[in-house]
Amino acid sequence: MKKFILMMSSFLLLFGSVIFIYPTRAMACSCAALPNIQEQLQRKTAVFSGKVESIKEPSRNRMFSSADAVKVVLSVNEIWKGELGTEATVYTAVSSESCGYEGFRVGETYIVYASGEINHLETGRCEGTKQLASAEKDMKELGDGVSPTRLKSHSPPELKSSEKSTFGTVTPLIIVIVVAIFILAFFLRKRRSRF
Repeated sequence: MKKFILMMSSFLLLFGSVIFIYPTRAMACSCAALPNIQEQLQRKTAVFSGKVESIKEPSRNRMFSSADAVKVVLSVNEIWKGELGTEATVYTAVSSESCGYEGFRVGETYIVYASGEINHLETGRCEGTKQLASAEKDMKELGDGVSPTRLKSHSPPELKSSEKSTFGTVTPLIIVIVVAIFILAFFLRKRRSRF
């Protein structure tokens, strides 16, 4: 009976570690109705239109999350709120499951509603960001904006590879080591009981 319980415990531990290594999808985003344009102007850090110059997706390793940030660089055309240069960087979750805005395409122009610090602007599917071609109502209510200053964007410096998170590679390694130690202890205990 003891042997059966120990074997079942080992199996459950091993099976449980697989769940952490290969997580399932979870839907977590639910948007309320968007506030009107005046409320958006009060709540947001920056409201501007711009053309997407580049999109940098996060690396997709084993520990991928739908909330991982996508970096989107836009050349700014018109500003209604915020102190922006001719270029702005915004971040959004990679997936709409985590309220990320998945509509960004290089070469397309958007109206962006962004929150956060001016050097780390964030937007998402619940923020009102959309292609400029489908933003006639927004543009009419916003009126004329101002041209961007000649300053470069307030984007943060890139992290060196040594500063980036190692969560995705360290966690599975720790789980494997713990399971190996558990199995080794099991066999050593079994071997001792024979003598």
